[in-house]
Amino acid sequence: MTEPRTYTRHALARMAERSLTPPMVEAVLRAGEYEPDMEGFGLRATLCGITVVVSAIHGTVVTVFDRRNPPARISPKRLARKPGQFRRRVERGRTTYGGWPC
Repeated sequence: MTEPRTYTRHALARMAERSLTPPMVEAVLRAGEYEPDMEGFGLRATLCGITVVVSAIHGTVVTVFDRRNPPARISPKRLARKPGQFRRRVERGRTTYGGWPC
């Protein structure tokens, strides 16, 4: 049986901050693409926008970050808009701009 992976306090804090779980990190380490770290002391594994930096000497997870797209936020103005208002704006655009939606 393999030893459990060790995480630095920094890595655990970043995982909690970014809603990443240990199974997600293990999946990145198992199936991700590896490249040397910028400082040369570790490896970076990347999979689906999640990057895990691992110490080359001890195999400890040093940090975790993700480049996944954050969920889109709907503006308060759009939330306050009534459903019919959006439809009327589109219809008004069709007549004003020669049938092309804006």
